[in-house]
Amino acid sequence: MSNLNKEPRTCIITGAGMYEGYLLHNDETIKDETSLVAWLKENYKCAYADCSDEFILDDAHEQELYIWTEWYDEYDEEEEKRDAAADSITNFMYFAYNFPAGWIQKAFGEGTSLANHIEAKWQNLNKRNGHGGTANVFNLFMELSEGNRETLCTWVAENYSYKV
Repeated sequence: MSNLNKEPRTCIITGAGMYEGYLLHNDETIKDETSLVAWLKENYKCAYADCSDEFILDDAHEQELYIWTEWYDEYDEEEEKRDAAADSITNFMYFAYNFPAGWIQKAFGEGTSLANHIEAKWQNLNKRNGHGGTANVFNLFMELSEGNRETLCTWVAENYSYKV
């Protein structure tokens, strides 16, 4: 049975996805105790023929036939990080191509000396570089200090979306 969800393991009995459950000595997994007991009774008939479920569970655990554990799907976490990074980059690229009027004042604080300073840089870039627009957004970005680049990126992430 295959697990069509994002859970990192699949129960061999029910096909249910699992983040926690029983790991058998053969690397197969079972989600719940009832299914585990049934599997042990079926696969170890001679050893557990007339035994209580409690005895079977205790003995099988002692014999290291299974352990209970949890799984975290690192691949999915990494995939989500890559997706978020790609979205952030794409969002910034669209912002650079379609920046709104007054974006410097909005990003760095309306009327602040920092916003006025960056606005002056922006105006000088536009005077020196006739191409203007997107190219100048990138030029300005590279002229900003690390902290100001972070401020701009944060503002873009919070106030601009290419998906809208």
